[in-house]
Amino acid sequence: MGKKQAFQWDSMTMGTCYYPEHWDESLWESDLDRMLGVGISTIRIGEFAWNKFEPEEGRFTYDFFDRFLELCARIVDKIAAHIGRHPSIVGWQIDNELNCGIGEFYSEADDRAFRVFLQKNMAA
Repeated sequence: MGKKQAFQWDSMTMGTCYYPEHWDESLWESDLDRMLGVGISTIRIGEFAWNKFEPEEGRFTYDFFDRFLELCARIVDKIAAHIGRHPSIVGWQIDNELNCGIGEFYSEADDRAFRVFLQKNMAA
């Protein structure tokens, strides 16, 4: 937080999400060309592709998105360390549709902390 972005915005841009992992690699360039043709200059990638970055527990690979980023004009700790300084990266999203499919989720630690909070704050 608070660090200067590699990419500098000089005008309003239109963006969309794109999932290169869902498409044959031979389609990437034409998809990107069509996006540019309709004014889309920024895309969000990688939000559902954690398995592409870490195919096995503790083994990280970046080949897939390295290839895509070479076509694309534009994910948390290890991924950012590897591709965060690439000139076409403007940011990454680390959350998406939290609690999707369930009404609430609390870890045991969250539940305990919330009960302590209530005891301290509701007793007054």
